[in-house]
Amino acid sequence: MLGPEMYYEALKLEKEITKKQIEICFDRWKELCKENAPMRLMVSGNLVSLPEDFLDSFIRNTIIKLPEKFTIARLVGDVMGVYELMVGDFSLYERVLCFVERGELEIVEECKEKPMVTRVKKTI
Repeated sequence: MLGPEMYYEALKLEKEITKKQIEICFDRWKELCKENAPMRLMVSGNLVSLPEDFLDSFIRNTIIKLPEKFTIARLVGDVMGVYELMVGDFSLYERVLCFVERGELEIVEECKEKPMVTRVKKTI
């Protein structure tokens, strides 16, 4: 992964795409818009549509291995590190908030300035 200060290095790899490639991308975009799926991930090199709760089993399996209280950042980091799902931390963070809403996790120390540092505890 490149840091923003290194993007210029990637410019030499830039090349123009053909009209056919543009059409293929546009057609795929139209298909994705029709699906209107809440989540998409790359699986075996293919973009697939998934249900909103797809990540929940990975999160639950990780929660089991954590101590009674932990930060959301720890949970998100462990899920990303163990399962290598190639999803952004924000997607996982949003799903963790669903666990809080459902009462599966409880906030014990909220950090509004840095929400990922919020401490939660298991309730399941």
